[in-house]
Amino acid sequence: MHNHFLSNCFQEVYLAFLDHEPAGCFSIQWEFEMIWGEQFHTYAAYILRLVVARKYKGRGIGARLLDWAESRIANKGKSWLGWTAWPIIHR
Repeated sequence: MHNHFLSNCFQEVYLAFLDHEPAGCFSIQWEFEMIWGEQFHTYAAYILRLVVARKYKGRGIGARLLDWAESRIANKGKSWLGWTAWPIIHR
């Protein structure tokens, strides 16, 4: 899986490819006062909008993206990770 990203000083957006096709994406928010409050900006990062393409459902892509994000956050010296998930059900 290859990762591509865009960034600004507060957020990084990642797009993962599998077989040359977009397989998933997510963003890391480095400062999110609404959630963490000022006191946690030094220690925390927040994962937002993690999405996996339906074509790749059940292949562990979401878990791999979370593992990669966790490593990225830890490498930036953060010890807290926040993540909120809302399931989307297609009928």
